[in-house]
Amino acid sequence: MYNAQNIRLGYITFENSNSIVIGSKIKIEIVNDFDNPDKKDGDAILKISKYSLSEKQFMTQEHILTEKDYNEIVTNILKIKSIDLLQDFKNVIDGYDTKLKFMSSNGTVEYNIYGLNYSDENTGYKDFLMTTQCILKIAKIKIPGIN
Repeated sequence: MYNAQNIRLGYITFENSNSIVIGSKIKIEIVNDFDNPDKKDGDAILKISKYSLSEKQFMTQEHILTEKDYNEIVTNILKIKSIDLLQDFKNVIDGYDTKLKFMSSNGTVEYNIYGLNYSDENTGYKDFLMTTQCILKIAKIKIPGIN
């Protein structure tokens, strides 16, 4: 059984935007540099980049992500099954574009779902939605229709 303790994801990125909402793009990056000898055990870096309408540019905040929060995110990621995402299809007009990419030393996986929203909790997108909601909760970000 795979879990957050034996799967080492060094980089996780989450992106969300809506083409009809100006300034809606958000990017959350989680970096866990397992090979850095100066790194405090378990902690990772959480970077949140979003567009500031007042500043007219992307602003980035950086925080320490605890080992507990990192493990919660990884545990949710490991529940996503590609086949579930491929079997569920819906037509959407002007929805959110949500991307999740993660990598270990062995490879990279990327998922891109268009039109994700909280009503997907009973569809094949459920685990992707739960992972999205987990990342947003930990980053303290609210996206209407998703969390």
